[in-house]
This record gives sequence, structure tokens and C-alpha cells, in this order.
Amino acid sequence: MIRALILPAITLCLVAQDDTATIAGQVLLNDRRPGVFASSIQVELNREDRPGEALKVSVNADGEYRLMNLKSGTYIITVTAPGYKPATARIELISGTRVRGNTKLVLLPESSPKAEKHSGVVSQNELRAPRRAVRQVEIAERSMDGGDFSAAARAVDKALEIWPAYARALVLRGRLSEKQGRPREAARSYEKAIEEDSDAYPAYAALAEIRRLEADHEALRGVADRWRKAQPLSAAPYYYGALASFQAGQFLVAVDEALMARRFPHENLPHLNLLLANCYIKLRDPSAAAAQMREFLASRPDDPMAPEVRRSLEALEKIARP
Repeated sequence: MIRALILPAITLCLVAQDDTATIAGQVLLNDRRPGVFASSIQVELNREDRPGEALKVSVNADGEYRLMNLKSGTYIITVTAPGYKPATARIELISGTRVRGNTKLVLLPESSPKAEKHSGVVSQNELRAPRRAVRQVEIAERSMDGGDFSAAARAVDKALEIWPAYARALVLRGRLSEKQGRPREAARSYEKAIEEDSDAYPAYAALAEIRRLEADHEALRGVADRWRKAQPLSAAPYYYGALASFQAGQFLVAVDEALMARRFPHENLPHLNLLLANCYIKLRDPSAAAAQMREFLASRPDDPMAPEVRRSLEALEKIARP
């Protein structure tokens, strides 16, 4: 997915840093907007080698926090709030000012939440769809599975004639447009599906991939942000947000978002390690980049990109040797 970003030969120059640093991050609530319970959220920082010396701060109305005047070393951040499970993260300050680790933490309720819109419940858009439109979409889906795209297109057109706001039919129209080599038309269909139904998850995924291939980082950022609101516990929107930040040259932000993606199941994002490796290369941190490449090769030794990653790793290791 990001093949062009891995180079076989890399020249790195590590820049000297100041003595102190600031860790800035954000606390997200799984079932509320950031900052709703700001007054009751506590962020605690401990050095890993001196756990008894805690630094405590609160968050602002956006759930953001800042921990200042810190020396190089490894720290543990712990976030707590009444009614939520504690969340922790391991943060490493490198040479005083470089931060490695995820500073954005998600608090989950102590009790299991009731069924939410991202839990697999049928969307309201689908429930409102007239039965005749549903039947046409079912015909279209069977036709697509059988490779009869003409029949599928006719059925989709009929479904949208019956109900123009039917998101499931709009997603199918987008898929048909893509198969016919018309990505812009497909994108319009996916955008319309999301407009009519914020729970149209397949539309987010398809639209994000189109924007990625277009290298339109602003449009990709917009898709990722909307998708994250719809599915806050899915890795994919954070991954595409990281790609958008990488394309925009915001490498630290990309690392933060990619590490956020790693907090959730991400079997369908096999190149997440490579995205992180490219970010660390841009940030001139060869050891971190090499660690991500080794992890990728250990988990996916037969991946088509594995030979190129091995060459890049060899180049990094040569640079890192004293």
C-alpha cells in the first residue's frame, strides 16, 4: 500500500536536542465527546525507574493535557476517571525532546455499554428502506457476486428510483462505478451514502482508498475524521488518518495516529508497521524504523513487499552501525 515510501538506501542525520521536553496528548472517552468529564479526569506521569515520584495534571475542555519540563527517559502515563477503566501508555523521551509512544488514550466504561450504532445494529437508514428497494438491492448483490454487472446496475437503478436515499444501494452503485474504471463517480456515490447514513461503514473504507490513491491528503483527512466519529473503536480510520498526515508531511501526528490504530484489532492493515517505519525514517530515528521493519518481516515473511523491506532494513542497519 505504501510501497513507494520504502527506499533501499537511506541517509540519516540525527540532530542534537535540548535537555527538557513536553509530552502533549489527549484523553478520549469511548461514549462521550472529549472533555465532557474534564474536571474528573486525572493524568498521572511516573518515570519507569522511579515510580514513586508522580506528576499529576488535569485535562482541558477538549480532553488535552501537557506534561512539561521532562528529562530524557521512559515514562508511564496513567489516566483515570470515575466510571471508566484506567488506561496506561509507555512513553519514551529520546534526547530530551523526541517522544516515542502513544499520547492519545481512550477510556472505556467500566460496565459494558448498551448496543451502540457501531456495534453491528442495523442502521436506521436500512430500517426505513421500502421493502421493494431492499429486494432490488438483494438482486443487485447476487448479480454482482455472480459477475453479472449489467443486471446489478439495473437493480441498483430500480432501488434508487424507489428510494433515492438508500445508502446500501448507493454503496453498490459506487462499487459498480469502480469496476467500470470511474473512481470519481464512485466517490460521489460513497459520499452520498455517508451523507444519507453515517453508519455506512463500507462507504468510508472505499472512499478512503480512493482518496489515498489520488494522494489527496486533505480529502483523505476528511474521510478519516468522519469515519472515526462513526467507528471510534476501529483501527482503519486511525490508519487512514495517519496516511493523510504522512502525505501532508506531519510525521509526528502520523506516528500518533498509527500507534492509535495499533490499539485496536487490525488484521486487515498488514502494512501498518511499514507506515510507522516510514514515519520514523522521516523523523530521523533509524532504530525505531528498523524495529517496525523487523516486526513486519516476523509477522509477514512471505508478503510481496518483504524482499524490499529486507533491503531497506539492511541499509538502516549499516547506517546505525558505529
